[in-house]
Amino acid sequence: MSEELLILGGEILWQGKLQKNKGLLIREGKIVRFGVSNNGNLTCLRLQDELIIPGLIDIHTHGAGGVDVSKGSIVKFAKFKASEGTTACIPTLSLPVNELPQRFKEIKEELSTVEEPDFAQIIGFRIEGPFLRYAGGIDEEVLSKGINQEIMDEILNASDHQIRILDISPELPGAIDAIEILSKRGIICSIAHTRATIEQAKKAVDAGARLVTHFYDTFIVSEPPLPGVYPTSLVDYLLIEDRVSTEIIPDKVHVSSILVEKAFRCKGVKRVIFVTDSNPAAGLPHGRYRLRESTLGGEIEVFDRNSGVYRAGTKELVGSALMPIDCFRNAIILFKRSIEDASQVCSKNPADLLGLNKGELAIGRDADIVILDRNSLEVKYTIVAGKVVFSKEKF
Repeated sequence: MSEELLILGGEILWQGKLQKNKGLLIREGKIVRFGVSNNGNLTCLRLQDELIIPGLIDIHTHGAGGVDVSKGSIVKFAKFKASEGTTACIPTLSLPVNELPQRFKEIKEELSTVEEPDFAQIIGFRIEGPFLRYAGGIDEEVLSKGINQEIMDEILNASDHQIRILDISPELPGAIDAIEILSKRGIICSIAHTRATIEQAKKAVDAGARLVTHFYDTFIVSEPPLPGVYPTSLVDYLLIEDRVSTEIIPDKVHVSSILVEKAFRCKGVKRVIFVTDSNPAAGLPHGRYRLRESTLGGEIEVFDRNSGVYRAGTKELVGSALMPIDCFRNAIILFKRSIEDASQVCSKNPADLLGLNKGELAIGRDADIVILDRNSLEVKYTIVAGKVVFSKEKF
């Protein structure tokens, strides 16, 4: 890591507001000054009209670039994510309970061989699978019929207590007690893959649940109680529940633009988090693939990033093709939000949810930064903890 880096030029989203960059100084992985000129002794990255934003944080990702995080190289995955503007991410594992300890061991061994990380930070792990009532794209074999303390302790110990988010269906036996225990330990419990009643969901939130997994997806709208009477569903409750944040996969395939706008109006920009929920094929060019070391199985097809990933030759959607930079761009281009709002839902909100010193460019914050082409919003540089880990151009 370079001890000091000075970024000059461009436009910067400083403390949530766009302005001309006055000189951003980074030292030992932190932002230390704003308003610095180069005295000739600093490593300097000189920009023209580029856009400087906080690093993108992906809290729900199953893979990318051909790598399945439940099976393949976590380092290769994290490097690919960095090339797409990710500075921090939470790999999401969907495996049976008895396979999780071995997978955590493999990941730990791989990361232990890395001396100087040059990829997106792995800030913990997410479990989406065993504690769900309905599969909704998850392999049925992964699902567990209930939750108990013994199972939870086994998973937490296997991960070295690095679980940051756990997806859970509130209607499962033992779910509410588990949510209360896990929440007190600082683990974010996310309501997911559920047909819970409103009352069951309220109990989950009262117990500490603070997130909703890929909102609108895998949620069923209630049938009208009488002809012509508007039904009240779990979705309606979660939209007005101020204690929970809602994830959205922002590709217009998983969620329509009207529903995205509805979430923004009900939850406010501070309670919406854009996630990729990326399939291992996310980020790959258009084509058909048979991925090795993947839980998908069979041949899959990618059209473009906003179209999702499908079983080859079918209309069966098997996941998202988004990368974090697509979430940022889509917030602006597809959903007509400001750059400030796009950064809020892609960086600051996930950081705030997890209590990270990230997600905003300000004095004392982690120097996790993405520099974009101002017109195309393509990634030119990704900086993690003050180190340039991806560069489209030399400097």
